[in-house]
Amino acid sequence: MKLTHVSALLTCVAVVAFATGVAFTEDEAKPKPLTPAEMEQKVFQMGGKCPEHDRLQKLVGSWDLQGKAFSHMMGEIPFGGVVTYKPKWDGKFLDSTYEGPPGMDGKPMRGAGVIGYNRLSGKYEGTWMMSMNTNITYITGVWDEKDKAFKYAGTMDMPDGTTWKMRQVFTMVSDDKMTEEQWTTAPGGKEIKSVTMTYTRKKAAAPTTGK
Repeated sequence: MKLTHVSALLTCVAVVAFATGVAFTEDEAKPKPLTPAEMEQKVFQMGGKCPEHDRLQKLVGSWDLQGKAFSHMMGEIPFGGVVTYKPKWDGKFLDSTYEGPPGMDGKPMRGAGVIGYNRLSGKYEGTWMMSMNTNITYITGVWDEKDKAFKYAGTMDMPDGTTWKMRQVFTMVSDDKMTEEQWTTAPGGKEIKSVTMTYTRKKAAAPTTGK
């Protein structure tokens, strides 16, 4: 067994031992808690893929991006770029990258993140970071079948020490087009739309034939 597997197993066993020690003191009216062995087995079973992971695979590929950001200082700012999604670890996760034009610092904007579905929490989870700053944004969300959209929520740390709420909606218009809208809410303030984007899938180049 590889060292990483051993470490994961020991961590799992330690967590299970603590969790079950607490769980058995709960109200008897609640469902019977799992034994440590059952808990370990369940944790490893939940490590497999499910239909929610397959839904992410529809994003795989490169997309042309056109968007607008709304700035209090500069008003409406158009921007573009290319976003690429690549499957990771049998499709359980997606690596995402963004290649864009020069930002306010004069350097090309770059972005990177990871998206996945957590079977334990029952939610999609993701991270995102940009070359123009130093923070990592964390989001969690769900798939809305009626609206055909991934709906995420998260928070943003601001320079004045406050934390703003953030909401994102990725709507799958078709297999080759999706839109994204973002809203932010300052403490005690109203929700404001901050970004809108349209993604169009890049088509694979047609093969060339020699004479």
